Amino acid sequence: GSVGPLAGRDFTHTASVTAGGDVLAIAGRDLIAGSGNVTSGGNVLIQVGGGGVQGTMSLGSLNAARQVSLVASGDILDGNAGALNVRATALSLRAEGIGTQADPLDLSVGTVAAEAGNGIYLRQLSRDLTIGHVDAANV
Repeated sequence: GSVGPLAGRDFTHTASVTAGGDVLAIAGRDLIAGSGNVTSGGNVLIQVGGGGVQGTMSLGSLNAARQVSLVASGDILDGNAGALNVRATALSLRAEGIGTQADPLDLSVGTVAAEAGNGIYLRQLSRDLTIGHVDAANV
């Protein structure tokens, strides 16, 4: 089935979560998942912050059979020190900043679309990468 944790403020994810369907996670402020792993048989949608609240996402490992959409009112950062952050067919990213020059997000995706006001730092670890448009994930 699908999984959908919601947090009014911060959400810290340190366990492994496996869902046969989609995964939806929403945090009112920050999501910290450096040691957490998510495996989805469908789509993954994670959203942090919003409504005037700065939300930062620190990624562990996301593995989706379909696509991953990540939205943060602050930054999306690599939280697992160089290990793979996202494996999916497609990835959509929207944040103030995505990765850093010293620690980019580590990917294995087919297509990526990203929008950020303060820089986008990505590293494709395997397979060819298409940069383009990715429709929003439906979960």
